[in-house]
Amino acid sequence: MLLTVNRAFLRNPVKYPDPENFRPERWLEPGWPSFQEPLTQFPTINGMTSFGWGQRACLGQSVTRDETIVATGALLWGFNLKHKKDAHGNDIPASIHKSNSLLIVKPDAWDMAFEPRSNERAQSMRNMWADSEAQDMRERMDFAKNARVAREATIDITASHPADQDAVMVESSAPMAFGA
Repeated sequence: MLLTVNRAFLRNPVKYPDPENFRPERWLEPGWPSFQEPLTQFPTINGMTSFGWGQRACLGQSVTRDETIVATGALLWGFNLKHKKDAHGNDIPASIHKSNSLLIVKPDAWDMAFEPRSNERAQSMRNMWADSEAQDMRERMDFAKNARVAREATIDITASHPADQDAVMVESSAPMAFGA
């Protein structure tokens, strides 16, 4: 019941004219009832009914807002986003009516074409990906090394304090990450 009411709130044609279509200008142009100023503060997801109300409101709302801004900015910096084409060259439309039937409703996936905005940006994205992957590998290796050192230190303590051996052996019997 609540999902139906929430859907009705977010598709209210008085507040959101043409609610079934993607119209980002509804947040950016003064003629729309959903427009708010200043644009440095609005639009915002704070107070959106899709995040719940009161004590049961989603705690991750601010993380969602921040990550959405960063991710969207990065995608738009690097790519032109377009509809995928079918075998005849026609756009494959994304349906706003298809979704799962689970408790937490989410739209079905749709196909999009991500085209790099330029060769320079494509190369920059490849470089950033490689740098990020190298940093991740270094961090994983450092973690594994530190875990190995900590485990060896625990075993050394056990050898010098036999009374604590049972407690330490229970802790160190868990499998270690990264096959150490």
